Amino acid sequence: MYEARHWESAYRDFNADNVPKLLIQLQDDLARSRRREAAWISIIVHLVLIILIWNEARIETLLGKWLPRRAVVVVS
Repeated sequence: MYEARHWESAYRDFNADNVPKLLIQLQDDLARSRRREAAWISIIVHLVLIILIWNEARIETLLGKWLPRRAVVVVS
């Protein structure tokens, strides 16, 4: 992009007044992307929970083969 000998040419048109605006814009973009990521994770977790609740009987019969059920005796 820039020659190694003339690296300072990258900063010739640099405007120090725009730095705060750029930082604020980057922070806003980062906050927006975090919010979007949190929303997608929330949607996926809720869908998985709904699917598990919906198929509770099927899951219980499948796990019943591997998980033995025993009677519980309460001693008082």
